[in-house]
Amino acid sequence: MSWLNRPWQTTAALLLVLVAATLSTTSSQYVNVVSFGVIAEQQLQIDPTYSGALQSESENHFRSFKLWTKRVNDAGGLLIGNTSYLVNLTLVNVGVAATQIAATVEPWARGDFGPVDIFFAPFGTASTNVTAQVMHRYERLMIAPSSGATENFRCQATTSAHYPCTIVGARRFPYMWGIPSPSDVNWFGSMTLLRLKGAKTIAILLESNSHSATVYRGALTAAKANKIQVVKVYNIANFNSNSSYVDVVQDLKEIQPDIVLNANSALGGCVNALNTMNSFNYFPKAYLGGFCISNPQSKPILTDKARFVIEWVQWVPGVAGPLYEDSLHFPPTENATSSSKFVQAFNELHGVDPTFAASNAFAAAEVFQAALLKGKSLDPTILKSSIDQISVTTFQGPVTFDQFGQPIVTEVPIIQNDLALQSQVLIPVAAATGDFVYPAPAWDQRDYVPKYVSTPAESVLLAFAALLILIGLILLVVVVVLRNNDVFRASTPAFLVILLLGCLMCLVAIFNWTLTPTSGMCIARVWLLALGSSCILGTTFSKTWRIARILSNEKMQPLVIPTSFLLRIFGLIVGIDIVILIVWTAVSPMSAVVSVVDANRPIFNFMTCSPPNLTAHFALLGIEIAYKGLLILVSIVVAWKTRSVKLLLFNESRYIGFTIYNMFLCLAIIVPIQFANVERTLEFVLRSIFIMVIIGATMFFLLGTKLWLFKKDPSLWERKSGGTPTTTELATSNSGGKSRWASISTTSENSTADVKKLKDKIEELEARLASYESLRKRAKKMKRQLSQGPRGPMAVSKKTKKETGAAKKSQLKTDDSVVVHPNPESSNAKPKRRKQPKVEVVHEDNNDGEESDTGEEVFQKRSKPKKKKPTKGDHEEL
Repeated sequence: MSWLNRPWQTTAALLLVLVAATLSTTSSQYVNVVSFGVIAEQQLQIDPTYSGALQSESENHFRSFKLWTKRVNDAGGLLIGNTSYLVNLTLVNVGVAATQIAATVEPWARGDFGPVDIFFAPFGTASTNVTAQVMHRYERLMIAPSSGATENFRCQATTSAHYPCTIVGARRFPYMWGIPSPSDVNWFGSMTLLRLKGAKTIAILLESNSHSATVYRGALTAAKANKIQVVKVYNIANFNSNSSYVDVVQDLKEIQPDIVLNANSALGGCVNALNTMNSFNYFPKAYLGGFCISNPQSKPILTDKARFVIEWVQWVPGVAGPLYEDSLHFPPTENATSSSKFVQAFNELHGVDPTFAASNAFAAAEVFQAALLKGKSLDPTILKSSIDQISVTTFQGPVTFDQFGQPIVTEVPIIQNDLALQSQVLIPVAAATGDFVYPAPAWDQRDYVPKYVSTPAESVLLAFAALLILIGLILLVVVVVLRNNDVFRASTPAFLVILLLGCLMCLVAIFNWTLTPTSGMCIARVWLLALGSSCILGTTFSKTWRIARILSNEKMQPLVIPTSFLLRIFGLIVGIDIVILIVWTAVSPMSAVVSVVDANRPIFNFMTCSPPNLTAHFALLGIEIAYKGLLILVSIVVAWKTRSVKLLLFNESRYIGFTIYNMFLCLAIIVPIQFANVERTLEFVLRSIFIMVIIGATMFFLLGTKLWLFKKDPSLWERKSGGTPTTTELATSNSGGKSRWASISTTSENSTADVKKLKDKIEELEARLASYESLRKRAKKMKRQLSQGPRGPMAVSKKTKKETGAAKKSQLKTDDSVVVHPNPESSNAKPKRRKQPKVEVVHEDNNDGEESDTGEEVFQKRSKPKKKKPTKGDHEEL
């Protein structure tokens, strides 16, 4: 009944019976090997509270011993003398509790289950220590694949806790050898590197176990040797709990040591420490840990938290160099190192990659194999002597034991995870695969997450660009609504709409030219800016060319230049640009790529647009710039030709000149900026400002000035006569003649008083002209009546005519007025002919027989002649 209350003892007993039965059936031509470790399935049956902390590395021990056994047996066994011996491997679950380990190991040490030629210790310093004490009592040979604690090999004291030590400093277990490097020398190499990088302070996290204590002693020695100050030591009560690290991490964040060394003895200590540091957004300049990133299980647990962790290891797959290029089972070849061949064989057998614990176990098996081949005997005494004197090179380095049974190590491999979670070898330097990253990036510097707007400057400038786009849309609506108004008809509404669309495209290009573009934005920015500028230049050139063409028509012949013809000219200008852009996009399309500023701090990296073919890119860029320069030059010439237009609505040469000047000036600055080594944000700011200046000036000079006319002269809102000026109207208006287009004036160049005087003068001249026209018509009519009267035409003497004309001129010079005589025909009442004096109107003729330009009329009163028949002389006088 007592055994029923002890399930782990029952299981162990049954297991021992099975193993004994197996050994009893083996012949003497077998080498009996026993490996102790933790088998999780069995351990959980014994102890349901088992956490599995040591199971993973024990399993890697077992896997390596299985691989070694298979390779030896497949090769025909071990040739000892003239006899070949096959390997008989037994795996024993010893659990984790000291009493359980001792109770399970002792029957094997006594030989209860048959002879055993070599034992392999379980994983872990404490488990190895308990097993070694049992083996020492029975003088059984054992190799410890994963114990590097100095106290397991050297006597630190003579107390019972340090059995069987009798002399401090002596070898503790003469029948045990260790494969890992001594724990107290593991950090010497990394401390030297850190000192060279400038580290000055260190804090140590200490667990309550022998391994951690050994690491701590070694860290103190290494820090002192490299003049690095130990600022604080923290005792971790339970390394398997995150809460144990909360206060520690908060204090570390306060004192900010350069180095944090975690003397953990298992993966849990590293995982919980890193998780807590991440939650408090703290990471030291250098984090040193053990049993962490070298364990494949750490990757799915820690994920990206394992970046830039530094760890000492016995072996990593990437290690290479003369010290790691030999093995009994995996000799190097031209195309493969010993380590890579081991990894391949391990993966083929077990389906997983090996860890440093697996490497240690296979190295321990190779040391045992080399000792057998060296001593050529299974005798324990000869085998012990052979192991003491062994010198063999494995794929994890040379193995030679000192007087304490620990390997003589010249360099302990140091690794550091990079940004991609790949372990890079730092030491040995000859086998280094990466650079030592110090100081390590902060948590928020390790990832680059592209953001469309990432700086305040972008936000401000995009807001201004959006405001200009809104203004452009409003102007577009105004042009469409007022398209029949004379003010807008004079500038051809269709071209105003196209011009505004071009302005909007240039403004939208700013939104595609932010600091974080995509490949689509890289292509869109080129198309939008190129087509937008072509629309602006094409419309200003086309409509200005029509005015220049009309003004050059000196013979005043009928000339019709319809808008459809101008649209064809505009289409040609834009079509050429589209062809260039299509070729550009097809030959060398821009795409977004990450420009790496700091490979370890992606937060400082940025997206940029890059062409695949630089030669073609710059060639087509040069063609585009040359084409735009030609358009600007031609537009300037055409604008210069229309400078003499007197009508404000058609004389846009000054405003077009301002627009083109701004465009040329800004392009002259933008283009060099694109090729200069200018800081990215400053480049974006300058480019965006200049584009907005160009577009703002274009909308103001070519559209804003038209709206200003409405403010100064509200009557223009009603000018909807329609149509565009004909050749005659434009030429007449430009020469000072009367036209409906000439009545639209501006006050942009004159004061209000001057404008009022000009208006009064215009009204006076128009009234005088109307009077002259009325009198001229009336005079012609009366002349016809007199010439056809019953008494024939009457003559006026030259003397009377001259006197009357002189009097009239004198009157005009005196009061500068025009006398307008009433028109009898315009009155409803018929005049009484007999009571009105006879009036004759005589027009003075010039030498060419045309009427005088002065429009002066001579009036003369005559008494009614007597009724008589006209004589011959009268006719002659007439």
